[in-house]
Amino acid sequence: MKTNILDLIDFEKVNTLLEGFNKSTGFVTAILDLKGNVLSKSGWRQICTEFHRVHPETSKKCTVSDTELAGKLAEGEKYHFYKCLNGLVDVAVPIVIKGEHIANLFSGQLFFEEPDRQFFKKQAVKYRFNEKIYIKALDNVPVVSQEKVKTAMDFLLNMTHLISEMTLQKMEQMELNEAIRKSEERWQFAIEGNGDGLWDWNLQTNEVFFSKQWKAMLGYDDIEIKDNFDEWGKRVHPEDLASAIEAIESYLNNDTDFFSIEHRLQCKNESYKWIVSRGKIIARTKEGKPLRFIGTHTDITGRKQAEEALKLSEEKFSKAFHNSPDIIMLTSIPDGRVIEVNNTMEKLSGFSHDEIIGKATSELQIWANPEDRERYFEILKRNNQVRDMEVGFRIKSGEIKNVIISGEIIQLQDGEYILAVIHDITERKKVDEALHKSEQEFRSLAESMPQIVWATRADGWNIYFNQQWIDYTGLTLEESSGHGWNKPFHPDDQQSAWDAWQNAVNNSGIYSLEVRLRRYDGEYRWWLVRGVPLINEEGEILKWFGTFTDIEDIKKAEEQNQKQLSELKRYNATMVDREIKMIQLKQEINDYCRQLNLPEKYSIPT
Repeated sequence: MKTNILDLIDFEKVNTLLEGFNKSTGFVTAILDLKGNVLSKSGWRQICTEFHRVHPETSKKCTVSDTELAGKLAEGEKYHFYKCLNGLVDVAVPIVIKGEHIANLFSGQLFFEEPDRQFFKKQAVKYRFNEKIYIKALDNVPVVSQEKVKTAMDFLLNMTHLISEMTLQKMEQMELNEAIRKSEERWQFAIEGNGDGLWDWNLQTNEVFFSKQWKAMLGYDDIEIKDNFDEWGKRVHPEDLASAIEAIESYLNNDTDFFSIEHRLQCKNESYKWIVSRGKIIARTKEGKPLRFIGTHTDITGRKQAEEALKLSEEKFSKAFHNSPDIIMLTSIPDGRVIEVNNTMEKLSGFSHDEIIGKATSELQIWANPEDRERYFEILKRNNQVRDMEVGFRIKSGEIKNVIISGEIIQLQDGEYILAVIHDITERKKVDEALHKSEQEFRSLAESMPQIVWATRADGWNIYFNQQWIDYTGLTLEESSGHGWNKPFHPDDQQSAWDAWQNAVNNSGIYSLEVRLRRYDGEYRWWLVRGVPLINEEGEILKWFGTFTDIEDIKKAEEQNQKQLSELKRYNATMVDREIKMIQLKQEINDYCRQLNLPEKYSIPT
């Protein structure tokens, strides 16, 4: 359905501008659509609002005047002055968006020279106005020079340009949002492989996609949570909600690379989990306004419990400290010497407990990049904490591990210390790199094949064709995306192709059929289409991969063979028929010879 451009105009902002213009200049304004409907008005004169626009006959004159003005603007004038039928001067400026004239901005309700009071007194009598109040309203109508009015109109002309630009920006944002929604695939498999929950927030529609892993993290099934922002908000712990929203608004309003906060989320069983929310703006308008915000929620309940245990008691702290799956390290300030580490540090780093305790981190050389160390301590000094900083971690063997380090300055009885939590993400990084490499290898292989190679999402939404498809069909990748793969199929084959696809999806089987495919020059050739699903451990289809193989020559050979076989069958049938007729003829001759009592030698063998 086509969007009404007038619905996109922010009349609240427009009214604010026009009211300010009225207060500062005294000029009244109004916006009317091309049918004469008043969409916005500011500071109209009493003589119009209480008399001319109220009385049925004078109101008709107003409509005629508005229509006359609008007609002049349709002829392409920048703005037009007009003396309305009720005696006042009006002026109008067209509002044009993307070349379409959609409305007019009116001003005026003034005089260029002193009015003819007798004319207005006659109008008061004719239309039974209260003459005293009517003439008083007339006296409040300003007399303004044409030069001053033209100056005001130039300002209003610029204002219509501003309205057009604001509306055009909104249209572009809507178009961009729609393009993003239709064209981009969410790579859940790669992101959720590490157990994090994915969220994807469309800031224009306030829709939020929550992955299955996100819902499962809180104990919900996939269908129990809707895709909107409120689903997150109503699960945030009441004590965390205000600070979480403040942090989000601060990130969206400032030019920073990454977003990261911690808060509690309520599970289905009404318990709470601590999560760390990390995200990044991945789409903006041309002016830099955020459009799309995507990120992950990681369950850090274990880490938070360890921190809380540290605050409550040494005994509880020690237990949680040493059993944490992440490295936990306590270092002193200001010399940076290691006071305590947990067992995970020994397992991951290869250093023994005695080799670590009492040493500075610089002595252990666990920082792979000294610049990361400097940045870490700079942030820590400034903010008293560091959250989720990705760095290289050198272990005893010299191998570099990828880790995320968080640190916080804490106060213990004997002074200040740094509590650091280090999460090993080496394997996750390897998975990400392997997925990226695998995709590159797939594309390289696909582009080298003589066949057409394709890939779709589980629902059949096309995400890839190799160059062979483009060369054969003449379609671009943009034209073929989504369900555009069905365009070049022969009309008689489209329904059977779709039915075969649905059958394969419903049964998680191989997709295979023969279809006619239109070449770029309009000729149709026979192709064998085959596809196989990529299925995860839960039996769910993630993607489909397949090929088109040209079988035109095979089909022609089959057709020729079938034709020859038919001709052979007809020939054999003819020969058999002749043989039968010969036998019948011989039989008739022998019967005739016997009737004539001719000797046996005259008989014909049958």
